[in-house]
Amino acid sequence: MVGNKIFNDFSSDSSDITTIEAVSISELDYQNEEKLEINFDLGMNDLYLKNGISEQLYKVEYSQAEGVTNRVVYAHHDLQIYSNFRQPAKYDFFSLKKIFTQGLRTCNAYLHPGIEIDLKIKLKGCKANIDFSNLRLKKLRMSLGATDGKIFFGNPKQNSLDFLKLEAEASNISLEGLGNANCSEIDINLGTGNYLLDFSGSSEKDIFSEISLRFGRLKILVPEDIGIKIKTNEKLTDFNFPNFVIENGYRISKDFEKKEKKITLRIDAFLARLDFGWLKI
Repeated sequence: MVGNKIFNDFSSDSSDITTIEAVSISELDYQNEEKLEINFDLGMNDLYLKNGISEQLYKVEYSQAEGVTNRVVYAHHDLQIYSNFRQPAKYDFFSLKKIFTQGLRTCNAYLHPGIEIDLKIKLKGCKANIDFSNLRLKKLRMSLGATDGKIFFGNPKQNSLDFLKLEAEASNISLEGLGNANCSEIDINLGTGNYLLDFSGSSEKDIFSEISLRFGRLKILVPEDIGIKIKTNEKLTDFNFPNFVIENGYRISKDFEKKEKKITLRIDAFLARLDFGWLKI
């Protein structure tokens, strides 16, 4: 189905709202499915993702950008959403500019809030505003290159997230509300760029995270009522972890053992910057 529509960014910042006239819409009604495997491979399409309505399994809206083929394929609880560049008829400046100008290609996705979801997201050279609130994620893998945006876990999940992996390069990304992901093991691999890990939220589990950082800057925020233990293997790296006690190679926060919830981080950093801050509760 094709029509005219206004695309709205899910951010509360109205300055980020993108208006696109022509869109392609793919949607499917909910038929008592219990699980959905989803793969987003969008290349340079901006992605705006959030929970949808209970009557629909999914709804995907694409802008109709020049030089791009968009496809949505669903079969047997497997949903593939991807974009491919078409070879331009001519390689002049204006044709190439339309293909590579950020903001001309957009994908809005709305996912069913009640079923288990295994989700893979691959983006490159785009913007992302992803809100996982009210989605029942079980596995989450994200590969982001030259991506700017926010990934938000807005409320505690009914089910635990079994697996969370993020790979990012040359990006500016914030992960907010990681405590609400309710995931005990988080694997993060970061290259150049600026990154924020915000562990606020209501995790039912202690969290362990392996973090690799190369040539980038990372800020870690943790609520004051959580104990945190950090082991770093840093080379030529600046770090700012105030008021931590060093014990057996770990930097340990005050009253760590007395805290009900705990976070353990192992950070391997090279030519990077690490900063830490407490979140008031």
